[in-house]
Amino acid sequence: MSAGESNDILLRLLREPVNKMQRESKEKFDEDYKKLLQNLIEFEKSGHKTKDQSFVFAKDANGKKTGLFISKADREGFFAARKKMQDDLANRYGKFSQE
Repeated sequence: MSAGESNDILLRLLREPVNKMQRESKEKFDEDYKKLLQNLIEFEKSGHKTKDQSFVFAKDANGKKTGLFISKADREGFFAARKKMQDDLANRYGKFSQE
């Protein structure tokens, strides 16, 4: 059952802001990705060739590449904080099952 179909008023109230945030995040990613590709095309047109494009990927605290593009946003911090929040909620209210 989706949040929009739920009888829980809290889920229905949170659905729209969460959906809006996800939509805005995706649009920002798409915009940044297009800029990155445009810059890469211009770079290659200027005579440079790039076979290894791994320099655009962020690294985690251990120096391992994450597969995410370098960004001003602290994604690793976000994912760690989200996991901690989910664990805290699971401890407080019990594990959530989507079945």
